Amino acid sequence: MPVVLGTAVNPFLTARQFYANPDLAARWKELRASSGSSDPSLDARLERLATVPSAFWIDTKAKIRGRGRHDTLEGILMSAAAAATNGGAAPLCTFVWYNLPNRDCHAKASSGEFCCGGRLPDG
Repeated sequence: MPVVLGTAVNPFLTARQFYANPDLAARWKELRASSGSSDPSLDARLERLATVPSAFWIDTKAKIRGRGRHDTLEGILMSAAAAATNGGAAPLCTFVWYNLPNRDCHAKASSGEFCCGGRLPDG
């Protein structure tokens, strides 16, 4: 039987914003400041990049736990939850899970730091 999701559970049908990582925003602002550019259009593009959301790539276990940081799953989720204002919805975070076992056609490029089926004791 097919599963039908209502609009109440579909985050893409609401006016929610996507999460823009503050660390990346700071890097773009540093680049803008250090560019020495006198080109207003370049400055405007770099300033806009500071507000562009991006997905976070999770390819190691080290990127899962870590409070108060914007380079871990836990830290990003906490930051997004804190960004909710006046009881509104938190920004939508986007994650890319990589390095999963049995997903790389045996290319050995991602034989899997994440594990299933008890192959590794801490998987």
